[in-house]
Amino acid sequence: MTTEPIPRPLVVLREEFQAMSESLNSRMGAIPDKSDLEVDVLDLSGEHVKKLSNYVHSFCEQIAKGLGTITYESDDHFRRVVKRLERELNGILNGYDDVRSTTPHPDDFEGWKLLVGIYEDTLHQIRDWLSDVLEFLKDPIAGVEKRQILADGNGHVNLLLEMRAPKQMHDLIDWLERIGEEILMDIEDDRRQNRQRVGSAELIMGLLLAAMTGWG
Repeated sequence: MTTEPIPRPLVVLREEFQAMSESLNSRMGAIPDKSDLEVDVLDLSGEHVKKLSNYVHSFCEQIAKGLGTITYESDDHFRRVVKRLERELNGILNGYDDVRSTTPHPDDFEGWKLLVGIYEDTLHQIRDWLSDVLEFLKDPIAGVEKRQILADGNGHVNLLLEMRAPKQMHDLIDWLERIGEEILMDIEDDRRQNRQRVGSAELIMGLLLAAMTGWG
């Protein structure tokens, strides 16, 4: 452990991020009440893919704006930065709880499970980033050495979060393609309704492809 004093901004960030990390772990471990009302997973997916993508983009953007360069700002400055991050993170967690609390039609269970998985993978990435940042903030000198960061004369350390598109997004696209084919083959259902559902599936696939392209 370093014997040099840790700069005040890093101390404040460590305290705030520790609280955020604990709250995140608590929310992820809690099981929401289940609704008995069955939902249309196509409608659910369309709503949540777009919502989640917006929250992730905003979360990463807030990190870049508030933590791109850490200087000796006031304690309140860093607390405001973390509060903005918490707002976006709570949006993701609320969506996660909303999806987990729904009851899908048995035929749609696979799609529902993949949507839950997209949220979980996203939250795991954020949780891992928080753990990594907290490790650095507890001992910045050791953290710099571990990351093999070369001295650039400015003392800048990259705390940015680079998100990757969850694998479940690819799997959900595959599922939606299968669902679309099955709908068109079901000649007993109303043709107009079939076209609408196929159109919904195609729209969601477009949202997923856009999210994967611009994730983070």
